[in-house]
Amino acid sequence: MGQHRIGGGACRRRIERLRVRLRRFRGHPAHYADQMRDIPGPGADQGAHQFTYALLPYDPAHPEHLDREAYDLNVPLRYVPAQHAADSAPVTLVQSNAANVIVETVKPANDGIGLILRLFEAHGHATMARLQFSETLKTCDIVSIFEEPETSLNCDGSSVDVTLEPFQIMTLRITGSGLTRPKNEQDAQI
Repeated sequence: MGQHRIGGGACRRRIERLRVRLRRFRGHPAHYADQMRDIPGPGADQGAHQFTYALLPYDPAHPEHLDREAYDLNVPLRYVPAQHAADSAPVTLVQSNAANVIVETVKPANDGIGLILRLFEAHGHATMARLQFSETLKTCDIVSIFEEPETSLNCDGSSVDVTLEPFQIMTLRITGSGLTRPKNEQDAQI
C-alpha cells in the first residue's frame, strides 16, 4: 500500500511506525537581488497559519484517482442549486470518460453566448476523451484563453470528442439549449 500527500502548503512529513508528525516550513523567503540568497523575510512566520493536509492510502498500481482526490481536497466542489422542477433529479453538466482529463472550470462566456469549459490532461499521456453533457449541444469550439474561436469540433448530440496532448490545457465554448447566460438580469426568465 502506498501513501501520497495531497494537501496544500509547504509541509514536511515524517512517518514512523504509526505516528505521523507534521512541521510547517518557514515562511516565504525574501530574495535579495544583490546577494541572491534566500533568507526568511522580515514578516515570515508571523501570526496564525492555516493549512490543509491529508494522507491518502492507495494502491500504487492504480494511482489514477489521486488527481481527483487532490482537487476534492484543495478546491472543494462549489454547489450552486439550479432552478428545476421539484420532481426532477439534479444532473451533472459535463463528464469526461477519461480519468486523466479534468474539467477544471465551467463559466459563462464573457459575451454571454454559451459556456466556457477549461480542461486539461493531468497524467502526461496523449488522450482522446469523450465529454458527455446533460444538454444537447448546438456548437462546440476550441477557443483561445481570450475566448476567440480557433477550431470547430463535431458535436454528436450531447457529446463531443477531444484529443489532448500530454499536460495540454484546452478551452472550449459550448452552446445549446439551456447553456446560454442572459446578458442581464432583465433578460432572465425564471
